[in-house]
Amino acid sequence: MQDKDIIRMGADPKDYHRSSVSKRIFALAQENQLLFAHYEYRWPVPVPEHWLHSSMREEGQGASYWQSGVLFESKYQAFRHDSAVCNFHPGQSSKWGAHELCHKLVGYAWRPNENLLFHTLAAWTAEVLPVVVYYFWDEIDSYKCDVHRAHTMSPTSYCVSCEAISEVTKETRSQQLQAGWDFLNTQLLAIEESLQKQRIISAPYFSLNLADDAYHYSLSQLERLNSDVYIEYMKEAVPATLYTQSIEDLIKRVRYVASALMDNSSFSNYNISRENWAYMDISFRGLELAESMDTELKSIFLKQVRAYIKTKKLDAFLAEYQALQEDYEMPSAREFFGTGYEINNEFGFYKEQIIEGLQSLLPNTYELLNDDEIDEFVKSDRGNREYLGQRIQGHFKIDAIEVEAFINQPQGFFEKSYGAFNVKSKFKWSNRARIFKNSKNIEALIEQASPYVLLFKSINGEILSYNLSDAEGAKLIKYQKQTFYLDELKVSLEDADFYVQNHILVEAREG
Repeated sequence: MQDKDIIRMGADPKDYHRSSVSKRIFALAQENQLLFAHYEYRWPVPVPEHWLHSSMREEGQGASYWQSGVLFESKYQAFRHDSAVCNFHPGQSSKWGAHELCHKLVGYAWRPNENLLFHTLAAWTAEVLPVVVYYFWDEIDSYKCDVHRAHTMSPTSYCVSCEAISEVTKETRSQQLQAGWDFLNTQLLAIEESLQKQRIISAPYFSLNLADDAYHYSLSQLERLNSDVYIEYMKEAVPATLYTQSIEDLIKRVRYVASALMDNSSFSNYNISRENWAYMDISFRGLELAESMDTELKSIFLKQVRAYIKTKKLDAFLAEYQALQEDYEMPSAREFFGTGYEINNEFGFYKEQIIEGLQSLLPNTYELLNDDEIDEFVKSDRGNREYLGQRIQGHFKIDAIEVEAFINQPQGFFEKSYGAFNVKSKFKWSNRARIFKNSKNIEALIEQASPYVLLFKSINGEILSYNLSDAEGAKLIKYQKQTFYLDELKVSLEDADFYVQNHILVEAREG
């Protein structure tokens, strides 16, 4: 696959290049024309209150929100096993690309009007193989930084340096292959036992408890999965090949897809086009939105949605929607058709949501941007699995915006520093440190008047600033994007020790 194919699918090329199993999954995904929806450009259809579990019915519960350029999501509402599109969340690890696609290859189990136990076992079964890929098989030959080369992923670990490499290595961790099969078999046996005894027999692994997660997920989705409109959707819009009607058949499907991934055995494609995946997604968005409308509007809008489900004529649906919003108070067409993937030249990517993100990231400098600059950024913002604050670096040629974006970056972006060092080693600037040439806009932000400013974000999130003279700043800023030996900086031993001890400079260890 070429990088342009991965970006067109809606993912970051890093997602594909990181391991052999990710390459296999992406190849199958391309054959099946799967696509991602960009989470930050997708307008979330409000979940009807009567679909929410009682614990989530307080105002705002389950809703996504921006904080310092990060769009936080509700764990059990943002993701759905039965979604027609994959979720591309740019703030997540590149491991998530193959994990999301694996969900679509496995599918799900569903029957109308089923109980909580059935849906819990269905959700648990559907999660097994994507979890195996994430924690085990992706670890077989994914390249790691020097510190973690001999390590494998634990359920809670993350490394910015490993993430930056994202390549296949010749050094394999063969034990991860069998560990993955063992985990898969243990989980499926527990599911079969639960099915036989008609109660959950969980099989936790360290901090992972798929049964518990499946229970809470199903509790939050139960009303939706048993609703009349969902039954209508499954009957009218969804091919029977995408799901099974029994847990036993889904277990067989999991084993079948696992063999296709790791043994390169045959895989029977869905024969569904990219347009039809989008059709299913938009169809259910319509049915879900109608559930929250008042009686008169709901009746009219449902006729439009059902006509679209029957005819698959998106242009006609779009035109009817735009006409309807002239007469009724309802979400705009830009919102409803803000799906997170391209529909046409005008609709698909909901720009207004990313503007909210920029405003949360840049509360003091957002007003320095103009509409054309924002539009240019939105058009270029594809296939990039980084936080919003990283993605705008270098795009807006305004120094104060660079500074404020750096200050407000979430802690997850910053690499962990290594305390030990060798003075003969090559060094680099930690991504926790940036040098900026001062200006009036920057001075207003940080209240520093020196010609250059060194900003550093400590491991506890505190922003520290250091004044640099014109000569110091001009000299040091040249080294921000390269590796070097300490004596090349031509700074005093006292300053060099200060930079190293405070992890402003770190060893440039090779991966």
